[in-house]
Amino acid sequence: MALVQKAMVQNCNLMGKPLLLTRVVDTMVSSPRPTRAEATDVANAVLDGVDGILLGAETLRGKYPVATVETVLHICKQAEKVFDHNHHFEHLMQEAIEAEVRKGNSPESMRLARNISHMSMGSDPSLTPPQGDSSNNLMNLGATIDSPYMSKLESVASSAVKAADKVAASLIIVFTNTGTTAALVSKYRPPMPILTLVVPHVKSNSLSWKLEGRATARQCAIVRGLLPVLATPSPSGDALLHDAITMSAHNKLVGPKDHVVVVHMVHDAFIVKIVSLDDTGSGILQDQPQSLIEMAKAQLGIIDDEDGDMGHAAPGQPPAQHTTLGAPPGQQSLIPPTLGNQMQSMQSSETPQPRTLTPQQTQNGTR
Repeated sequence: MALVQKAMVQNCNLMGKPLLLTRVVDTMVSSPRPTRAEATDVANAVLDGVDGILLGAETLRGKYPVATVETVLHICKQAEKVFDHNHHFEHLMQEAIEAEVRKGNSPESMRLARNISHMSMGSDPSLTPPQGDSSNNLMNLGATIDSPYMSKLESVASSAVKAADKVAASLIIVFTNTGTTAALVSKYRPPMPILTLVVPHVKSNSLSWKLEGRATARQCAIVRGLLPVLATPSPSGDALLHDAITMSAHNKLVGPKDHVVVVHMVHDAFIVKIVSLDDTGSGILQDQPQSLIEMAKAQLGIIDDEDGDMGHAAPGQPPAQHTTLGAPPGQQSLIPPTLGNQMQSMQSSETPQPRTLTPQQTQNGTR
């Protein structure tokens, strides 16, 4: 029975389907504390990848409904702290690669899939399931179904989670209409929360129309890691993003100078972008050059020193040299020719040209 339960959890994780587990702390109907076996079952369920724990008789007719909820919540939080997010992500990517390779149905393809599988598990040989082990049969059971495939939406979701892990983001924001994109992001179990902005859409027939989105937001609540929010309809996606950042800062999901990964759609194309928060933590940091010269400095990675000279390079950039516009032949200019000509013409147009005053203009008081 335990193997069947683990197989169901694994297959649901592979397909991105939410899974709820019930009948976990039956003794708390009449007891204020669970048994050790029940507490272990709850923790193992979280480590296996379930999306939620559903309580029934414990809170319906139990003597300690509040204590039951608090106890299960505490166990789940402690189990989430030791959940191996990286291993779960690599396992899903490995299964996706094997699903693509299995389409060939050739011995070479299966051999390649096994090699990729072993390399993805890491250099530790203890992580590779031994022959005849029950975990090996479990992996074969998961391979009999149509395992994940790297579709366009799957690629966007996995890329967003990988980017959030690389930059140590504090939050992932997903714009969605149906909740599918947010559910796929949650499938890869990122360690940070996922703020799901459900944008309402108009559904009409020949007689009437209505604004839908509340049901989708409620359905997203059962998916692990999702924080669904019903967004206010707005023609500008930037305004929605700014409101989401402000709300996240108010609820202490993000702080000053944190990074946030945003997944949204622009003109029928999915976009994954990373934004940084300002010093207050309630707005997006905007680094926009104020002039053409500052744009050239930003492009070349040059930072002004205290005297105003362009003598120091940004970290990771080659050492900068003192340059002037219109450098003499033989001296290499760090500014592109087109950009340099534009700045040179700008300076020449802004420099006032001296003019000669006639005696008649001087007598009339012209200066």
